[in-house]
Amino acid sequence: MDIFLTVAEWIGTVAFAASGSLKGVQKNLDLLGVLLLSVVTAMGGGVLRDILLGTFPPKMFFSGGYVIACLAVTIVIFLAARLFHRVPRFGVWGDKVFNCCDAVGLGIFVVIGVQAAVQTGNGENLFLSIFMGTVTGVGGGVLRDMMCGEIPAVLRKHIYAVAAIVGSLLYYYSEQLFNSPTTAATVGIGCTVLIRILASRYRWNLPRALGRNAPTTELATTPPPGSNVPVPISVTNSVPVPGAAAAQAIHPEGEPNAKVPDGAAAQKFAGVR
Repeated sequence: MDIFLTVAEWIGTVAFAASGSLKGVQKNLDLLGVLLLSVVTAMGGGVLRDILLGTFPPKMFFSGGYVIACLAVTIVIFLAARLFHRVPRFGVWGDKVFNCCDAVGLGIFVVIGVQAAVQTGNGENLFLSIFMGTVTGVGGGVLRDMMCGEIPAVLRKHIYAVAAIVGSLLYYYSEQLFNSPTTAATVGIGCTVLIRILASRYRWNLPRALGRNAPTTELATTPPPGSNVPVPISVTNSVPVPGAAAAQAIHPEGEPNAKVPDGAAAQKFAGVR
């Protein structure tokens, strides 16, 4: 079982490193930025798990091989992106590779997280074991998305955390049922990967309170007292205001008290100017 988990951990590290590198390439980061996302995605969940379990320093600092693996994956993906970014449908295939790597990494690290909880003497604590598996699986992806300025995928789409929880439960109970850690790990990894890929393929999502098409408003930070800097509020899925572009052209400095004319008036006024 130790050999199986070691091989699985290396595969999961490479898979998550690839997903982090692909995200960095999609965000058009420089080489150091892509490498940093690769390392954080591959090892962030494990570091969080070790801290919660009281393992100091975290295990990643005892072996530089994982960082070297992340560096190798980053260089390959970075060079491939520079060479083939003009090839048609490269972005589509990049998304598919990203989803597959993310699913494989999630499945493997979910099992490793549960196993780590069991090895520290917490095998009887079901909640802690499932929580450690989930944190190990989704932690790196959450840190990756936050560093890229995105709402973590675990909070918004493709039942990401649900797949991790189901995989953790299946591994936990399969090990007791079959009395074979290898069989239990295969069941846990396989089901997690399958759920994650199917959710990505068929756009499975949990229900939202306001529906998927409801506008999402992001409130900006309040400026310091006495500051004349306007507070920007970005609204996605919103309906464009007629005449807004013309009003911006008329008032490029953006006077706060300027009245926004309607479309016809703005065009007429712009023509006079």
